[in-house]
Amino acid sequence: MLGAFKESVLPFLIYLTVWLTCVVALIRRGDAATYLYALLVPLPTIWYPTHFLPLASASLTLLMGSALIGSWFRKTPGEALPPNSGFILLFVLANYLYLWNTTFRYDLPIPVSTENPEFAYWRNFSTMVLCYLAAFYALRTEKQIQTLVMIVCGMLLFLAWRELVSFSAGVNFSYGHRADGPFWVVGLNANHFGAFIAHFSVMAMGMFLVDRHPVRRNIYLSAFIVSLYPLFLSYSRGAYAATIAGLIVLGLLRKRSLLFAVLIVLFAYQELLPATVVERIQMTETATGTLESSAADRLFVWQLARELFAQHPLIGIGFQGFYFASVGLPLRNVHNFYLETAAEEGIVGLGLLAILFYKALASGWHLYRQGHSEPLRALGLGFIACTTAVMVTNVFGDRFTQIEVGSYFFLLFGAVDRARLLRSDVAAKPSAPAVLDGEVRPPTGAGQLVLGR
Repeated sequence: MLGAFKESVLPFLIYLTVWLTCVVALIRRGDAATYLYALLVPLPTIWYPTHFLPLASASLTLLMGSALIGSWFRKTPGEALPPNSGFILLFVLANYLYLWNTTFRYDLPIPVSTENPEFAYWRNFSTMVLCYLAAFYALRTEKQIQTLVMIVCGMLLFLAWRELVSFSAGVNFSYGHRADGPFWVVGLNANHFGAFIAHFSVMAMGMFLVDRHPVRRNIYLSAFIVSLYPLFLSYSRGAYAATIAGLIVLGLLRKRSLLFAVLIVLFAYQELLPATVVERIQMTETATGTLESSAADRLFVWQLARELFAQHPLIGIGFQGFYFASVGLPLRNVHNFYLETAAEEGIVGLGLLAILFYKALASGWHLYRQGHSEPLRALGLGFIACTTAVMVTNVFGDRFTQIEVGSYFFLLFGAVDRARLLRSDVAAKPSAPAVLDGEVRPPTGAGQLVLGR
């Protein structure tokens, strides 16, 4: 009976809920659409089955659009613009121009509809990036920001728990037996799921280190601990590296003891980690000293990406152009997002990507150092760790442009920049950072939070 409900009734309920929430967002509360988007986006098993209904394939775009439009028209006159709004709009526009580059280079239909096979991908990518603006305008109070953060951590805990109770490792590592969460429905694999877990598990740990509220702390810590299970069993070496990098950053900025914990894991991983995880880590080379097949295949596409960049160094071959340039190769994507960006968007695209990550880190740092409440400073530190993890996972593949994987990053980016504009009516004079028991504490302020002008 439950299966029949999921197949016959649930898609219609989700569909109607999306449309109702869009109406509510347009006429009254933009944050409602933002919250529903955050609940749905990492669960393609829920929203993908609705695609047979009219316009359902654009449901996530409709939610973000309604949140942004409704919140924009209800903003306070004279209100400050989002600190990074100009760059975000430039980032979206630049990738659309790169899509035209691909269109002309590979003789595709004009990119104004899904007749162009890459237009839908660009639309989803743009929806994901514009989450920044939607979150900024829809989330106007600290309580609303905390609600979004709790949804993100709650969804992380939910997805990790699902894998904990439904997935079990085999005796030996197998490419066909990896924890891939709900992402398989849209063609993503365990590497994408592992990256998602890495990005937001280290964020949860960062917030745990700052926020002393007992309920929130328990949620943060539970999300991190439970997420270790699907992280390990995704068998994604990129996700492992990203998690370690995020924890190192947290150790340097906040809790020195984390550095010792990381060192212990690095030097004693063979004794501490499950046997299949150890097997996966040691698989880069075979017993004869040659590269294992997946690593060897990547060398071919990396070489092609370098050649394409050398031939088109300024603007590359266009958005998603590598797929068309790699016909006949065993892999059709670069498996390194920085090399992929170099090949497809050239020096200009690499520069835009570097600026994006710099701005994200700067916003997180600013909030961590100057946020006027503990939960906001916790979000700032968590976002720094999250951005670090995102930067590392993309060394191992594209873990950035898929709407299911990347949306939370931009939602949180917008929330962080909104939090930066919250100020105190009775601001305390900042004090110098203190180091207590290995913890670096940022300056603090006091007073009631209101929206800055």
